[in-house]
Amino acid sequence: MISMEITSRDNLVVKVYVIGYSERGESILIVFLDKGDNNKLLYSIVIDSFKYKGVHKTLDIMERYGLKDRKVDMLVWSHPDYDHTYGLNEILNYYCSEDTIVILPYDLNGAAWNKVNYNKEDKHLIDTVLGLTKRKFLSHETISVIKDESQPVKHLSFSDAFGNLDVQIDALSPHGSKINYKLEKNATIHKNDLSISLQISIGNKDGRHKLLFLADTENDEIDMLNPEAFDQPLLTKLPHHSSSSSDHLPVRFKMRDTFASRKPVLACTTIFKRQGLPEPDMVKQYRECFCQLDWTGTSKSSQKNYGYVEYTFDIYDKQSVEVKHHGHASVINNATMDEINKVFVRKKVNSI
Repeated sequence: MISMEITSRDNLVVKVYVIGYSERGESILIVFLDKGDNNKLLYSIVIDSFKYKGVHKTLDIMERYGLKDRKVDMLVWSHPDYDHTYGLNEILNYYCSEDTIVILPYDLNGAAWNKVNYNKEDKHLIDTVLGLTKRKFLSHETISVIKDESQPVKHLSFSDAFGNLDVQIDALSPHGSKINYKLEKNATIHKNDLSISLQISIGNKDGRHKLLFLADTENDEIDMLNPEAFDQPLLTKLPHHSSSSSDHLPVRFKMRDTFASRKPVLACTTIFKRQGLPEPDMVKQYRECFCQLDWTGTSKSSQKNYGYVEYTFDIYDKQSVEVKHHGHASVINNATMDEINKVFVRKKVNSI
């Protein structure tokens, strides 16, 4: 557990940046700030990386928070697909130190015997992670989750005059049983099988607020996720660029809605244009599940080849969320749906 002093829990601000590009790519930056102490950075988490035509917006935003000097507290490589990986070496080399907690999926080790189709860059990144620190047994952590359960990743405690405010970071996937089954059957392990899903719970037992990040988690894993994950998260980063390979997710949200007084609030999707993602039918279903659906968008402009959505959660003071769209990111409304129907052609999508 990490304990930190804050001026007041009313001053705790959580910012989430969901970052994408005009063709593909996904990265997420999460920062905890104390607005009562000049927006002091308390803790930082980076999930995945991508850059496009020399633009690496994750690094640009990290620079605003001085993370080249302070270093990232936690780096999560959800799975070794290129659109979640390109540019990760720059984060490892310049924004991480031996004190950075590096989280990898279960069985991600670059070895050929485990039937994952690694490329040369994947293996190089794994070697970089292993070489990040020389401390014995402390190179990185791996995630393996039991069906319907969660694996604790980190517990933060913010102390103020009222006591301690807890932040719990848990992994919801990948499920070791599925990976072990494929190993036993000598079957190919697709990279999406390794996808780490994270849940961040902010607050104590009687008043928790949840953020849900589902990487490229697909249906087999969605069916095994801890059911509590679907209880009204404030924000859900939708899985696999809103592909039908994850179409069990809206069903599970609707099942939980039967017992809830209101819908989950916000959701965001990234894109993979060449694969026809997001799929229009899936976007339509997600719009029915959430109060607002955002996307990182797409553009043909050479001057506007990125989009990111900035969420600012002021949970205990204003009890509000502010949403800002940058680049070609936007809220998905009826006009946006027309664009998605024209540009994103429905295709048979395999694991990317």
